[in-house]
Amino acid sequence: MAEEKLNDIEIFGRKIFFINPAYAVRNDIIKDLQNKEYEIYVIDNYHEAKNLLRLNQNSLLFINVDAQLPVSSWYNYIRSYEKEEVLRTIHITIMSERIKQSDRILFENAPE
Repeated sequence: MAEEKLNDIEIFGRKIFFINPAYAVRNDIIKDLQNKEYEIYVIDNYHEAKNLLRLNQNSLLFINVDAQLPVSSWYNYIRSYEKEEVLRTIHITIMSERIKQSDRILFENAPE
């Protein structure tokens, strides 16, 4: 899993995927990116994500960890990307409107 800061990643020319985007993200951020002609894809069911991302190496993936799974399961899901070389090229960022500090630390202290 690529764990670079988003500021250090060139986004031009990359496909951008969102899993479970919150309402505000859908209506503001995604629409704004689409208006700027970025290639955006919304994945409503995380089960579909890996198959799509295997076909789109070096993409950006934003995951809303507030829906579908408990935070600990999201952590394990994200870590599973390290097991496949193709999925290790995906730049993953988590998004949350209500993550607890203890859960935030889980992601921040994840081994590289």
